[in-house]
Amino acid sequence: IKQPLSVEMVAPSIPENVLAGETVPVSIQVINMGREAVYNVRCEIEGPGLLPSNVGYVGTMEGGTQGMSDISLFIGAKTMSEGYEDTDERYGDTHGVITLTYEDADGEEYTSTIGFNTTIEPPVITSSSDQTQETPQNRGIVQWWISIAIVGVLIIGTCAFVFIRRRR
Repeated sequence: IKQPLSVEMVAPSIPENVLAGETVPVSIQVINMGREAVYNVRCEIEGPGLLPSNVGYVGTMEGGTQGMSDISLFIGAKTMSEGYEDTDERYGDTHGVITLTYEDADGEEYTSTIGFNTTIEPPVITSSSDQTQETPQNRGIVQWWISIAIVGVLIIGTCAFVFIRRRR
């Protein structure tokens, strides 16, 4: 008599809003609630604008064990996804699906899915000139430290001069 398989995934925490151009790490917990081992356990993510760089492979799981699946999820424009047809909507609300796939000892494949929603925000672009500009406040702080350093060198020099003068 063959025992039924019972493998579950715990829904990962995916941010409500993500920026196009960033990579979001997604960790998915997988639990084998059955008594039998399951094989080739893996998780995949798909959805418009969601471009995983890998399949989250867990491997073989004995009965009553748990494992983690880590996926690096690159966030792009929705139009970057194969089969996405609305070319006018690059960013905004999107729906993703996480698919858990595993096999029994006979090689029969099973799947289960969890859906999630997120909003893809347009990328924030900063120019290199914006990043290197000194603000007047920062220049004032730098000048203040230079003044303290000069005064410190003058005090040390004066003390050394007096000390050498007294020894003679």
